[in-house]
Formats: sequence, C-alpha cells, structure tokens
Amino acid sequence: MSDVLVFPKQAETFLKVLGVVKKKTKANYVQFAHVSGTILAEVGKFTGMDPSMFAALAAGSYSSTSTMGQIIGEKQFSSICHIGSKHSLHITPIGDKALLILIYNSSKIPFRLNAIIEKFKVELVGSVGLIGATTPLHK
Repeated sequence: MSDVLVFPKQAETFLKVLGVVKKKTKANYVQFAHVSGTILAEVGKFTGMDPSMFAALAAGSYSSTSTMGQIIGEKQFSSICHIGSKHSLHITPIGDKALLILIYNSSKIPFRLNAIIEKFKVELVGSVGLIGATTPLHK
C-alpha cells in the first residue's frame, strides 16, 4: 500500500476544484480519492454511508473494471458509471494516481458529463504531485 501525503496547498486546490466540479455537474457529493482508496478531498453530503469505505469500494470497482477492460483489449476506460433506480455513480480516473467520484440523487447522469470533467482533469492531475510515492516507514 502507498503512503499518501497531501500538503495544505494541494488540499486547498482539491477543495476549490471539487467545489466547481460539484456546481458544474450538479452532483450531490464529490469525492477525490487515491487509487488505493484513501480520500484526498470531498465536498457535498451523502447520508447513510462511510466516506472512507466508499472510497475504498470505488477504487476496487474501478480497478476490477479496468482489469476487465484490459482483458477485452482496452488500455483504459475514460470513466465508469453505475445507474440505479434512485442514485447514480460516476467514477473517472485522474492520471494514474487518483479517482474523481460523483454521486447523484437521481437515476440520470448529466448530459456531456465527461466533457465537463475533462476541463478539470488537467488542474487536478497537476495538483496531485507526489501523491502515491511509497516511502519506507522504518529502515
């Protein structure tokens, strides 16, 4: 497992960008997580769930879907989407170290969601920095 270190300036950037993403995409809850399942930042509310557990499950879901994609010849999926009768979930990789997770209180995902998120990917990837670097705790 990776050590995850977020510096205050990175945290500020994450929260600022996630706030804009939430507003532009009309998501109820937005989570930015390391691919290991560690929460880097979150905005919004979604009652009845443990955010840490949710981040870990989203990371696992994305990882298993990516592996299935590789089996069928896809290098990487640009996003995965789960649509239920009351809620929808959208997961987008941000570089190779993070995931942007959006939850909607609706069975519908906004039109052109991937295009909206694409505008924020560069800013988020640039602010990820050293996240995911593995560091020995003891020698």
